[in-house]
Parts: sequence; structure tokens; C-alpha cells
Amino acid sequence: MKKAWLIVLTAIVTSWVVLFALSTSPLKNTKTAQQGLLDLRSQDFSSANINLSGQWEFYWSQLLLPGEDVSHRSYASFPSLWNKIEVGGKPLPSVGYATYKLKIILPSSDPLLALRIPDIYSSYRLYINDSLAVENGKPASKKEEAKPFWSERIVLLPQHTDTVNLLLHVANFWHSKGGPHKPVVLGNFEQISRQNKIDWGLDTITTGFILMSSFLFFGLYLFAKNDKPILYFALFCFTYSYRIIGTGPYLFYSLFPGINWFVTLRIEYLSLVLSCACLFQYIRYLYPQEAGKAVVRILLWVSALYSIIILTAPVHFFSGIMPLYLIILFFYLGYAFYIFITAYIHKRNDSDFALLSACIAFILFLFLNLHYFKLAPDMKAMICSGYILFLFLQAIILSSRFAYTLSHAALQAQLGVKAKSEFLSTMSHEIRTPLNAIIGLVHILLKGKPSSSQKDTLEVVLFSANNLLVLVNDILDYSKLEENKMKLEKIDMDLREIGKNIIKGAQSFADSKKIKLEYEFDKDIPEQVLGDPTRITQVITNLVHNAIKFTDEGWVRLSLQAEKVDTQHITITIAVKDSGIGILPDEQQIIFKRFTQADSSTSRKYGGTGLGLAISRKILALYNVELQLNSEGGRGSTFWFTLSFPIVYRKKILSTGSLTGMDKPLQDYTILLAEDNPLNAMIAKTILEDFGAGVELAGNGREAVEKFNAAVHHVIIMDLNMPEMDGFEATKQLRSKGVTVPVIALTATLPAEIAGKIKAAGFTDIIVKPFDPDGLCRTILKYRKGV
Repeated sequence: MKKAWLIVLTAIVTSWVVLFALSTSPLKNTKTAQQGLLDLRSQDFSSANINLSGQWEFYWSQLLLPGEDVSHRSYASFPSLWNKIEVGGKPLPSVGYATYKLKIILPSSDPLLALRIPDIYSSYRLYINDSLAVENGKPASKKEEAKPFWSERIVLLPQHTDTVNLLLHVANFWHSKGGPHKPVVLGNFEQISRQNKIDWGLDTITTGFILMSSFLFFGLYLFAKNDKPILYFALFCFTYSYRIIGTGPYLFYSLFPGINWFVTLRIEYLSLVLSCACLFQYIRYLYPQEAGKAVVRILLWVSALYSIIILTAPVHFFSGIMPLYLIILFFYLGYAFYIFITAYIHKRNDSDFALLSACIAFILFLFLNLHYFKLAPDMKAMICSGYILFLFLQAIILSSRFAYTLSHAALQAQLGVKAKSEFLSTMSHEIRTPLNAIIGLVHILLKGKPSSSQKDTLEVVLFSANNLLVLVNDILDYSKLEENKMKLEKIDMDLREIGKNIIKGAQSFADSKKIKLEYEFDKDIPEQVLGDPTRITQVITNLVHNAIKFTDEGWVRLSLQAEKVDTQHITITIAVKDSGIGILPDEQQIIFKRFTQADSSTSRKYGGTGLGLAISRKILALYNVELQLNSEGGRGSTFWFTLSFPIVYRKKILSTGSLTGMDKPLQDYTILLAEDNPLNAMIAKTILEDFGAGVELAGNGREAVEKFNAAVHHVIIMDLNMPEMDGFEATKQLRSKGVTVPVIALTATLPAEIAGKIKAAGFTDIIVKPFDPDGLCRTILKYRKGV
């Protein structure tokens, strides 16, 4: 794709260069004035205009009035700067004043004719047939009385006359150049007017294009603040845009005729110096390996010095040394071209487009400088198209650079997210492992018939450990939700039983606050529906826990209400209502944001991470369901949502209730437990033996493979992270030997992070540390033959 772009652009640039070459061919000679007379009786003005060049009457240090006689006539080339005119064998100075006269003989039948008068260094006054026609600035014989100004003017010639006498006053007391430097054009008024409008239009288009480009690149820089090339090119465009309307034909002066000439002239010169400095800073930062810092720094110092001179020195001085600065620029244009060629050889990013744009810029600036030195004509259309091509190529370069910056930032963000995920995963594992020991030991101690005071203490420890586990799970779950990594399962579940267990688990928390905990469900809700029990449990638990936390007295009620039932689906509204502190209307949206509670006093008083509601809302969003809230300050709250579930018509395999009342459910069941942590191994062994199972221990995966006996062991519980041989490799080896007994993974890592590896290794199921003893037993019973 990029190669095709280059081919097309190269063809466009080549065509543009050819047109440039044809356009800059020498101008055709036209009839010129001889000794102050220009005979145009045979001129056809309907097809072409004519430059009023040649020999004009010339009177140095005189401002002759119309009709004033002169004793001696002298002649000079027009247009020509005064320092190129010799009087007495010596060139004239640039400072002074003079009168030019020309008689034009016109054809007898001519169209409406007009003169197009360019800017003249540095003021002029034109009389036509003894009448004042136009004045630009104020020419005078004394500097104090004169006033400079530049603009291009169109003046109509008198009709129905065959002779036109032009008398031109020119004065310059300020600029290093004096006198006329561009020809006066005579022609058909419609043609001259149309050409003038075209030139104005092209200048306006070019200025607008460059100025809008600067705003575009400034905007890009706001999003890529460390990308200096974009900033410097934006500054280049902004400063250079004045060059188009602030130099010949001085559109800016025509729009603001009362503007101060001395101010605008300094701006004109400064715009060139500053734009060139910005351009080379842009090149330096675009290709720093190729651009010599010292070389560019020299130009910057020269530009800075010249800028100070422009701001402080007289016009005559800083305009006089401009040619020297332009010569330096010629050298730097060549150097810039060298940088782009070298970058292209070194295969830098977008150096091909940069080289193309350098070719265009080189031709543009070369031509503009040749035009400045009167070695080439003025061609607006070619200049305008050249600028647009140059800016288009730079836009490709900088847009590509901006896109690279964004992709690089995105990559860094992805690496940061990955590092965060790895950190959270590691911390989860490291926290869950000791929590498993704490929770397991508490369960063992609670089954040992402790005294009443000991039981209260153990229940506080168990509650605190479970709270810590909730905090860890909240942070990990929110991270997964933010990264769109959480997937919903579709398995059988009993919503009524889930609600019952949630209420039972929250009862001790409610009792500690002396809050009544209520649970009601619709009898039309079937025993089995299809959904994700883990996530539904998490949402309801968060809502119930929040309700208890923010209720100081009164009650909390969980309700499951069937809204719509058919043979295949049931729609259920799950609501948690409380008599707590309530939420003010202006706070009802912010509470769903992460790490946010209604106000800081709330977090100080009630604690928590502020993630519960945010997680619940995001989980429900995976179901395309909104978490709703009805609340008033001081009058309690109701959080509710409505979900549709497929109904499951098959036998309920295993109760999700407690196994406390069952007598040794794992009786005559032998389990091989592979666990390298002695404390965790002891806890798991004790819990399993309490359920009636026989347990044989293995210290690592290799030992588990060696100890396994198909005639003895009914199930294997395999820790994943073990020395010598981990659980993944051990399970693979067992499966490769034809072992078909259930192998249950035991890990502190979240299942979603290792689901692929678990399946590939051949595990039957997974238990996450810290585990609930009843949950461990139920998982094993799922795979007991005959159940």
C-alpha cells in the first residue's frame, strides 16, 4: 500500500517539476519603450497584456509636477533599482527620490484598459494625463514628509483617448533598496482584474492551507506532547503563513491600508527567519541521527542574532543584510536535502516521503529566492500547488509518526496492564496460600468443639479472613472486568439455594450489628436454571453485604420474585432492600464508580474498597442488564435487577447446601493428596479425614506419579505449584499412562488465568485456595461413582 502511494506521489511531483520547468522558461520579449515613448497602436489587448518596460524619462532628486517643463531630459531603464542606474558613471544610492515619465500611444479602438501597479520601494504617486490617479504611501523630497507603504493597485485608464501620459513619483528613505523593481502591466481591465482575483484567491488558499495545517499539528501535539517534530512543524506553518499574505502582492496591506509599514516589514522579515529556524529544528528532531546538532545550532544562533537586529536596527540596515541571510539559507537548504537523502539511505521511518517533500521544498525555496533576486518570474499557481504538495507529504509523515506514538503508547499500556495482571496474580497466590492455612485451621478448630468464648474468637478470625479474601477477589475481579477478560459460565444452579446460602453466610455479620436479615423467594422459581452461579452469587453477596454495612438498625431483605415464566425460560427480579442510611439523588451515580463511596466520611466509618457496586454493575453488564437503585437519604435503599434464565429439566445431582448434618460422606474413599506445603497438606488431610476419607500424601508431582495406585486411590487432589515436578506435568504423565480417575487441581491462582493449561493437562476439576471444607467435599462427591 505504501509503495503504491509513493508511485502515485512520485508521478505527481514529477509532473509538477516539469510544469515548473516549463513555467520558468524565459519570458517572451514584448514591445519596450524607447526614450520615454511606447507606441502600442498595433497591440492587440484582447489577447495579451504588456509590461511597460524599457526607457522611461528619469529625473533624479526631482518630483516634477504635471505639465512642468524640464530643460534637460534623461532616461533610465524601467523597472530598475536605483543602485543599478548610473549617473555620471556612478550608481545611484538607494535613498532618495525621482520622477519617471512615459508617453503611451494606444490603438484607436481599444477595450477598457487598466494599469496593474506593483509595490515600489518604498512609496509612489502616479499621475495619468496630469490628474492624480493613485498614491501608495507618500513620496516627498524630505524624509520627514515622506511615508512608506506597499500594496498592489489597479488603475483604470481614461477612455476614448489615443495618448496616455504617465508621471510617477518614487521616494525611498528607509529601505536598502530604492526604486521600482517590478514592471507596471497594461492590459484589458477584465483580464487584469481577473488575474488579480486569481492571485488573491491563490494567496488566500495557500495561507489558509498553511495556517490550518499549523492548527492541525498543534492539535496532534496536544495528544503527543513529547513529540517535538510535530510541535516545530506546527510553529513553522504558523510563522510561515504570514509570508504568503505579508509579501508581494501584499494582500495583508490591501486588507488593512492603515497598518504601520515599519511594524509589518519587521514581521515580514521575522516570519522568514523564525519559520526557517523552526523548520530546521523540525528536521533535527525528525532525523536526529543524521542532523548534526552543531550545524543546526549555528543556524539557530544566526537566526536569533538576525531576529534581534530586525527588532532593534533601522530598516535600511536589516534589509541590507537580508541577501547574506538568504545565501546562508541556500547552504542550509542543501544541507537539509543531504539529511533527507542520508535518512533515506539509512531507511528511517517515512524517509521516502520526507525525501519527496524535500525535493519539492528545495525547488520551491530555490525558485522563491531566484524570484527575490529577479532571476525568475512570479507564478502563483505553481507556488500554491507546491506548498500544498509539501504540506500533504509532511502530514503523511507526522500522521504516521503520531500513529506510531499512539501504538507505542498502547503497547506500553498493554505491557503495564500485563505487568499489573501478573503482579495481582502473584499477590493473589501469595495471599491466598496463608489464608488457606488460616481458614482451614479455623474450620478444624471449630469442629473440635471449642468453648463458647473460643468459638466466638474463632468466628471473628474466620470472618476477618473471609473479609480479606473478599477484598482480594474484588480487586482481581475488577481488573479482569476492566480488561474484558471475565467470561460468564452456563451451568446448572439453584437460585433459591444460592440465596439461602448467602443469607446464612451473612447472618453473623448482621447479628453483630443487631440487624434482622430476611429472605423470601417466589415458589414459581424452579430448582434448576442455567447461568453462572459464581457471578450471580458474587453480585447478590455484594448487594447484601453493602446493605448490612450501611444499615445501623432495622432490617435487610433479599427477595427473588418470578416476573414471567414459560416452558423454557423464567424472568426473575432479584432485589436487596434495607432500612439503612439511604443515598441522596446527587450521589446515586458516583457510588457505582470504582473506589468511590458517597463521601469520605462513609469510607472512614464503614470501610471497604468501594469496588462492590462497580463490580456488580459490570458483571450484570455482561448479561446486558442494568443494576437499578431506588433510594432516599435516611430512608433506606433498594438495589435490584431483572434477569432471564433458561430452565433446566433434569435431576438435581447434588445439593449445594451444607454437609454438616451428613455422617462421613467420604467414608471408604481413598484420596491421593499432592501438596508440597506441609501446613496446607496437614489441614487438607485433617478436613478430608473428618469427612471419612483415607488420605495418602505426596510431597511433589513426581512422588504423586510414583505413589498412585489405581486399585487404591479413587481421586487425586493435585497442587499445581510444586518443586521437582509441578501438578501440570504430573497430571500429563498420569493421563499418558492411562489413568482415568478424577484429578482435581488445587491452586491459589484464579481458574480463568489457567483454564487453558488445566484443560490441556487433563484435570477433571479445580479447587481454589482458600477452600471451604463443605465445598471441597461436594467437589469430590461429584465424581464418586454411583452418586
